[in-house]
Amino acid sequence: MSSVTALPSHRRLPVLGHGGAFRLHASTLVGLLAAPSAPTPLCALYQDAWHFSAMALTVVSAPMRSPC
Repeated sequence: MSSVTALPSHRRLPVLGHGGAFRLHASTLVGLLAAPSAPTPLCALYQDAWHFSAMALTVVSAPMRSPC
């Protein structure tokens, strides 16, 4: 016969204060807004492989990076 142990139902999760919650939300927002604008290492490889100028590569890759 097996025995099943129930978890306590009054278990509390850690809670952030107002300052901690603000810092968490602010850093998440900054990270999500900054990530798409970061240049990738592949840009230089594509530029060399396709013989594009810097402006042509920007024009080609800009629609993929901009939020719709």
